[in-house]
Amino acid sequence: MDKQTAATVAPEKKAKPSRAIIRPRRMDFDFSADIPRFWFDNNVFKTLLMTAQSCTFPEGERFFIDSVRHYQSQITDPELQAQVRGFIGQEAHHGKEHTTLNDFMAARGFATEAVQSHVRTSLQLLRKRMSAERQLAMTCALEHFTAMLAELALEHPDFFKGMDDRV
Repeated sequence: MDKQTAATVAPEKKAKPSRAIIRPRRMDFDFSADIPRFWFDNNVFKTLLMTAQSCTFPEGERFFIDSVRHYQSQITDPELQAQVRGFIGQEAHHGKEHTTLNDFMAARGFATEAVQSHVRTSLQLLRKRMSAERQLAMTCALEHFTAMLAELALEHPDFFKGMDDRV
């Protein structure tokens, strides 16, 4: 389209963005004893990398919840209040599921508590040094990063090739 034609075309009305409804999904994973020790493609590195990442989630989820909860009483929009409640519920359940995986891996001799302790100590330090606004900004940034990783994984399902389906 040339510049003159483009200038005469009526601009489209911008649609009001729809608000996502966050409904916590309760999955209640149960990791059975017959899951291989190295459940990601029988590969030590892949399994330990994913386990270490899982170890960051329970404390990280609590940090996210706290950063949002700090502002919860200031929200007046009922729809946004519902979204915040859904977010908190989803994050709490997400942390619970990672705790289940971390406990499963600890029972197999992996030092999951060492990673979780490091994350716990680091986040306690951040809570002391960062304003509530910065904590919320950090939460937004990390959730965005998580969404980018999820999108990448969904667009490339071969990423999960060799991962035990139960994990």
